[in-house]
Amino acid sequence: MARQIGTRCKIEGCTREVWYLRDGVCQTHYCRFRRYGTYELTKSGKAKPRIEHSDGYQLINVKDHPLLTKGQIYVYEHRYLIYEKYGENLPPCELCGKLLDWSNCHIDHVDENVKNNDINNLRPLCRICNTRRNPKLRQHEYKNHYAISFAGETKTPAEWARDQRVVVSIATIIRRKIKGMSDTDALFSPKITHNGKNKRRI
Repeated sequence: MARQIGTRCKIEGCTREVWYLRDGVCQTHYCRFRRYGTYELTKSGKAKPRIEHSDGYQLINVKDHPLLTKGQIYVYEHRYLIYEKYGENLPPCELCGKLLDWSNCHIDHVDENVKNNDINNLRPLCRICNTRRNPKLRQHEYKNHYAISFAGETKTPAEWARDQRVVVSIATIIRRKIKGMSDTDALFSPKITHNGKNKRRI
């Protein structure tokens, strides 16, 4: 949880402050999405039969399904379809042979399209194999992160500030980018002190 003071929830009509920066929503709407899978309820007061997660995953409203945990009403469609095919008797991980159950099973989309839930595009994998096949995003690829490139490398301001070649702070790099400076200038332009002199590394 990362509260963003002064920023308002992205949901129309909501004036609360953002508590979850990545989702851009307040605590109320975050909890509503976690529970119902949607920020807004239908006019009937009932949750929608199908919704789409912000990452593109499809969720379906299936009452009393074995994969539901307490307080949830939606199941990821890809997990639902594999459950319909195998039930509790999952096959071993296709890549390493590890025995799987629903507590350690990850469902992989073979074509890497999370919206394609054709049963032939889904396969059960263990967590390690699924992670290796689908590595996490690099820091600069996350939403709301600056991506700054120099000499074939792309990193965040924080990562560049730790680079021995760069002598300015994270805040300075970001401020320079906001002002419209190029990536190279944001990283390597001399830092000007309050008296107008270039600040040098000692």
